[in-house]
Amino acid sequence: MEKHKLETLPMAGAWVWALRLLAALGLLLPLLEWALPPLWMALFMPVLLAGYFFVACWYLPAWYRNLAFGLCQRQLVLQGGVFYQSQRCLPLQGLNGSVSFQSPLQRLFGAQTLCFLFPGRMVVLDGVPVERAGRLLADITALQQEPAP
Repeated sequence: MEKHKLETLPMAGAWVWALRLLAALGLLLPLLEWALPPLWMALFMPVLLAGYFFVACWYLPAWYRNLAFGLCQRQLVLQGGVFYQSQRCLPLQGLNGSVSFQSPLQRLFGAQTLCFLFPGRMVVLDGVPVERAGRLLADITALQQEPAP
């Protein structure tokens, strides 16, 4: 396969996920306070907050920095990983459908989610800029309508 240029995603997706986790944490804390004795809560709270800050400040930005996608030779190429890099090449002739949607939080950051349905798997690209998502879907549609070489 020839070398191809992949596009990376902006950090908007990381911010969206950090805010989602913060909302989940806000819902979880009153439940934990009610369910756990004060001593357990005093021990569990720093661990929970440290885990949140690790994920929000290091893992999510690292994930979005390493996540890249592109089209090459009638294939959707996805690359990503934090601890080890992986690259997947999915042929477009196996694409059964695609869906794009936006949550209100994603709309605030100008991002959206793309889901590609392949036989036996669903590939999700979260945090794609709206204009880039439209261009990617149009490119895929154009490639699928062309006759295969």
